[in-house]
Amino acid sequence: MQAFARREFLQHTTSAILGFPFAACIADAADAAKKPLPTNAADLPTKGQAPLPVAPEELLKAARERMKQEHKPGVVIVVPADAKAAGKLGNDLAALLGGKNPACAVGEPRPFQQPSTAGAGNLDAHQLFCQAVFVCLPAEAARKAFPRLRADSAAFLFDDAGKIVDEVKASENLFSADFVSQLTSLLHGKQGERLAATAQAQRAALGKEAAQRADTALRSLDSEQFFIRQQASVVLGELAPRATALLAAELRKQPPLETRRRLETFFEQIYGEASEEKPSARLPFGAQWQGMRVDTCPTCGRGSVAAPTRLFLRFLIQDK
Repeated sequence: MQAFARREFLQHTTSAILGFPFAACIADAADAAKKPLPTNAADLPTKGQAPLPVAPEELLKAARERMKQEHKPGVVIVVPADAKAAGKLGNDLAALLGGKNPACAVGEPRPFQQPSTAGAGNLDAHQLFCQAVFVCLPAEAARKAFPRLRADSAAFLFDDAGKIVDEVKASENLFSADFVSQLTSLLHGKQGERLAATAQAQRAALGKEAAQRADTALRSLDSEQFFIRQQASVVLGELAPRATALLAAELRKQPPLETRRRLETFFEQIYGEASEEKPSARLPFGAQWQGMRVDTCPTCGRGSVAAPTRLFLRFLIQDK
């Protein structure tokens, strides 16, 4: 039987991270000191295969088609050109999104260190991810596609015709502590006028009969009789994926605790069933989870081996 040095054995374990196919900073942590960081899609290590180059125009086209199908607004998250800033954005979004896979991580892959798990994410942020179609675009591509975009914008709302509706100025905590408040204002409008317009569009798409069923069920959530509230939840559970704006509008009314919990549950069901491997409420267009190798050999001399796989959020890039 062939003998292996302890360090050589431990290096066979691997680690993975959530990534944006447009970002530029992914490296084999064990060799980071020896190799330059890759900047092209063909160089990104992801389960042994490089991600396919993705053109920003194709991402926007696919996102706008999704917006029309689901009758939702679109939100572009502008990925900074600076690799360090893009990495921070990726980690912040990973913390908001969370991950079904226990390997999903937040932080940077470094030798001798195990990054924190992404966990369940931010439940309030999940509701916002369900209410719009999110796209991650490099700053250069975003300004090319939207020439009137302000230089200091970190995210902006756009309609299915490709027109900017409103923008959010970049700030250190925009994609962490301030995300829910800032993006709620962006999506809903200061007085809820944008949310009302989206709800009207979704109600029209449902059709008169289904829209009436949804409205009746929403009113019945406040019934004094438990079985009526339960029946209302069944109806809304069926319609919820096509009526996210209607649910959000009801939550804005600050309903009683039980009604609020029922409405929040619908969003968590929608979010929980979304794909983690292709664009969905759980994964913006232009982003993907990528596997990375980390040297888990600790300097303290302990013989424990870290989890074999970690996943990090990275942005897609177009190979020029």
